[in-house]
Amino acid sequence: MFAIIRHYTYEPENHEIIDSLIRGEFRSMLSVMDGFHEYYWLETGHGEGASVGIWEDRASADLSTEMARAWVKENLSAYLTNAPDILEGDI
Repeated sequence: MFAIIRHYTYEPENHEIIDSLIRGEFRSMLSVMDGFHEYYWLETGHGEGASVGIWEDRASADLSTEMARAWVKENLSAYLTNAPDILEGDI
């Protein structure tokens, strides 16, 4: 099993739109990918959020990272104050 944690920062007033996009569209896209196990989104309401994705293996996780990078650029980049910090590794 392999996990990816992404930490996002954004202006607090954008928390509802970010939360909605990630919990809806983004999670739905991930859930149909090969190797997907779990995905959780933590939205603080104070300009920070974090996701935890659990994958069967590193190859599956790497594909999700590529997809996430493109999706975030297209859908969230206008709201983010920095690129997400990413932690990943075997679990």
